[in-house]
Amino acid sequence: ARDVDKAIHWLVSNVLISSPPRHKSKYSPGGQQGYRGPHELRAWLANALHWADSEYAGKRYRWTVHTVLQAIAFHALVAGERRSGTWLVGVGGRSLSLSAGLLSEDTIWRVLADLRERPGSPLILARRHIGTEADVYALTSQNLVNTDMRRAERVRIEPVSAAWMILGHHLRRVYELVAHHGLTDKADIYAAAALPRATGDTMLADLQTAGLIRSIGRGMVGAGVHTLDD
Repeated sequence: ARDVDKAIHWLVSNVLISSPPRHKSKYSPGGQQGYRGPHELRAWLANALHWADSEYAGKRYRWTVHTVLQAIAFHALVAGERRSGTWLVGVGGRSLSLSAGLLSEDTIWRVLADLRERPGSPLILARRHIGTEADVYALTSQNLVNTDMRRAERVRIEPVSAAWMILGHHLRRVYELVAHHGLTDKADIYAAAALPRATGDTMLADLQTAGLIRSIGRGMVGAGVHTLDD
């Protein structure tokens, strides 16, 4: 124990404190307001999230599905390919876990298995894993449930912050609509996130407790004093 204490003290004193801060990756969560990523991929993600809102309406599980879809879209951008206008991506469970806010690999596999069995799903299993290669999924939009192009301006192609593992993945969508996309009216936020008012009020209260959201007037909210990094 004494040796470990000495080693940790040396690490903090000589490496961590003296190390210059690193810039965030351009794909890391946070940063400037607005959308991020190519329009075609944002349009797919917006449609996929809208499909999940309908398919899993009233179920907390839909926020887990949202997280997996977000992670898939991110990996399609950084490691996938497009063929005939369709994005293809093959990624392992550990990589998906890291980009899905530290969801467990078991949870991710369950979500993927569920998605590929549902009619109209935005994900299709294009090729099963071969040896050490991962399953390959096609990001499809044959089931277009969202024709409002403004929804594509309210999604970002980026990994999910690990902070949501602590705060709860169900709060992420509401936070992003306020902090990243500038929505301030509660009614608009609830409509964009497909939430009943009572549920939305509870989510905003939790985000205010965490300091991520603050009240700026009657029925109005804005970004809080804390960030996800905090």
